[in-house]
Amino acid sequence: MSKADYRKLTGTPGVYKHKPTGRYMARKKIKGKEFQETFSSLYDAKVWRKKFNGTKIEKDQSNYSTLKEVWETMQTVHFRTLATTTKAIWHRRYTPWKSIEHLPMDQITPSKVTKWVNKLVDYYTSEFYDGSRRGHARRCNLNNELNLFVTIFNWYKESEEFEQEALHLTNPIKRKHKKLGFIKALPDKKMQIDLNDALLFFDHLKPLYRDLA
Repeated sequence: MSKADYRKLTGTPGVYKHKPTGRYMARKKIKGKEFQETFSSLYDAKVWRKKFNGTKIEKDQSNYSTLKEVWETMQTVHFRTLATTTKAIWHRRYTPWKSIEHLPMDQITPSKVTKWVNKLVDYYTSEFYDGSRRGHARRCNLNNELNLFVTIFNWYKESEEFEQEALHLTNPIKRKHKKLGFIKALPDKKMQIDLNDALLFFDHLKPLYRDLA
């Protein structure tokens, strides 16, 4: 098959799609030597890229991408449609998830999220955090961080890049996690819009109305 018939896939390094047949070619360089295989599905091509070591596929590794891999692919594929302020907010809210981003998606279970929430609540209610806030408002809950994971997971389920591996997974975020993530009562609402919420609202307006706003 001619190389001209292959299209590089955005957000999927080393994988190319054969336009006439719809098959996928995966390439991987190991110790200066390049290997390649063709597959009928993008999922199989990605698994090969991830596990092939030059002689065989390692069987003891998870077939699922890690949270970090999903997050990085989401940035490459989806973030171009987002406003700069939205991306900045999402990056900030993702920071606590870095402690478990090495886990494959099938290993991020409700019990794992419970441990993650409890650890963060312990931190945000500790004397150490109180003494290091330097004027920043004390945390009220972990709702924003939990909502971001829901957004990431929903994109993961709907994306073509992960459609087969995500098929049978369910969202590990449960109602109880928002209750567990309670830190302190929300302050009385002021009669004004939060700055971040206002910027997000403006970003979703049409250009003409956005300039006016």
